[in-house]
Amino acid sequence: MSIALQQYEQVIVKGIADELELDMIWDRFDKTAKEQEAEFKPVLRRQFKNQEAEVLANVGKSIPLDVDTGQTPAEIYTPWLFDEAAWNVLLASAAKPFIETSMVEGAIEGIRGINAGLDIDLSLSFNVNDPNVVRIINDKLHTFSFEVNAETTKLLKKEFREAIAEGDTMRNIEKRVAKVFNFNDKVRTKRIAQTEILGAYNSGTYEAMNNSGVVDTKRWIATRDGKTRESHKAIDGEVVGLKERFSNGLRFPGDWTGALAEFINCRCAMKAQDFLI
Repeated sequence: MSIALQQYEQVIVKGIADELELDMIWDRFDKTAKEQEAEFKPVLRRQFKNQEAEVLANVGKSIPLDVDTGQTPAEIYTPWLFDEAAWNVLLASAAKPFIETSMVEGAIEGIRGINAGLDIDLSLSFNVNDPNVVRIINDKLHTFSFEVNAETTKLLKKEFREAIAEGDTMRNIEKRVAKVFNFNDKVRTKRIAQTEILGAYNSGTYEAMNNSGVVDTKRWIATRDGKTRESHKAIDGEVVGLKERFSNGLRFPGDWTGALAEFINCRCAMKAQDFLI
């Protein structure tokens, strides 16, 4: 066998091995994330159900509806809304265990990838009580709770404005409230759980890389099930510096500091690619 043919075969074998490794990384990521999502979704549903009960109780206090008081629509419907500031705290508290667990799972994967890439055991660890990690978790929880509740409030306000303009009965207004929370239950719960869990997982991987002090570059791993958005499929395999953002503007898949269109429902993963030692 010629040297050129041997080299060609080695390249082919290495390429196959690399693809198998990427598939395994994504499979572990997908399995772990789905387990966390399955536990998080019922918690979200309970939170939305409690919000709905609060709104319906507030609406009930306004019976009968009188739109001839000279009040603006906003003055009429504002007392019907849930207490957004209080619910920001409640929702963040409910999500915290899942965000922490997902970050730890992601960090474990990050450490596994570092050790495999270097073919040594650096005995790395990840502590959710580390001040920097606590700051990251609190930032994510704040952003998550604020955005989720703000969207629900936006949907409710739209329905209330229309109800007042159309002179709805209180019964129809209650149906409009149910419409909003049915949408939350059927659509938003899955989307929120997936986005938050996957973002937390990948942020854990990213922080493990940062904390290791040995990672030079990172590699984007697009979803392996054919359900990848085009902008993420386009950067599958992209390698950038650890501190740099990928070309879609994210530091890691699911990065909540990036554009909403890029991180919501993101199911991509990431690995350490090159090392400083």
